[in-house]
Amino acid sequence: MTDAIETVFGTYSAASRGRLDLTYDYETAAIYSFKKILTEIGATTLLDIGANIGVYSIFCSDLPSLRAIHAFEPAPVTHSMLCTNVSLQRRNSTVISAHQIAASSKAGTVSFKIVAPTSGANAIVETREEGLDYIEVKAATVDSILHIRGERVGVKIDVEGHEGDTIWGMEALLRHNECYIQVEALREDRTSRIKQLLEEYGYEYIFSLRDDHLFLHKNLMPHLMPTLAILAQCISSDLRDLMNLRREKRSIAVAARKLREMSGYKKDPLFLPQEADPF
Repeated sequence: MTDAIETVFGTYSAASRGRLDLTYDYETAAIYSFKKILTEIGATTLLDIGANIGVYSIFCSDLPSLRAIHAFEPAPVTHSMLCTNVSLQRRNSTVISAHQIAASSKAGTVSFKIVAPTSGANAIVETREEGLDYIEVKAATVDSILHIRGERVGVKIDVEGHEGDTIWGMEALLRHNECYIQVEALREDRTSRIKQLLEEYGYEYIFSLRDDHLFLHKNLMPHLMPTLAILAQCISSDLRDLMNLRREKRSIAVAARKLREMSGYKKDPLFLPQEADPF
């Protein structure tokens, strides 16, 4: 446990710090709202597809209603970090099953781009480019691995452009369960296709948190207003933090200006030509 660090998201290996910092800086509203909405709908199962080091799975693992969490992460090094982080938890991590699988539309192997072990840009690719690292990883459909019926399921999908294939490979699960879905899609054409596909499966688009697009099963629509209230609360918290950071930045700028003046600088040396004497 000497290598472990305690965070608001749980306990993690020190090697996870960079990914945790990015998650806290850029995904706080998404991850907090996701957990609260799973509580609202009484989710019994969580699918964390594109789990990386396991933040969503681990953060949600103490929800009393969750009986099973399935985390999908195909990259070997990242999957190993995920398993290590699960083993470090003091919360109910026994519900987490880690699958070293790329969730796709068919079984086989796929080319997987590795930017860095915990990078959010690691992804399945159709073609390889010079100068980048690639590995072959095992792919399978979610429907071939999980046979869940009649449950309330939280689904988080973050697969860097492979969203359509992932969703096609879990059609039975989506049709036969009532799900809350958070799917990241960075391009408008992909977002439109995902909305169309999920509508065919019985889901309604409800909101977007920047690139995270949110859907509720039609039978869960009585939870729509509480869900939107949760999203508003989490966004408001993020905005409050942003305003505090801006005030802090302004205070630091004022203090720096006073210190520069007290030190005898005529101008800010950062913006002077290199050969210029600021005194």
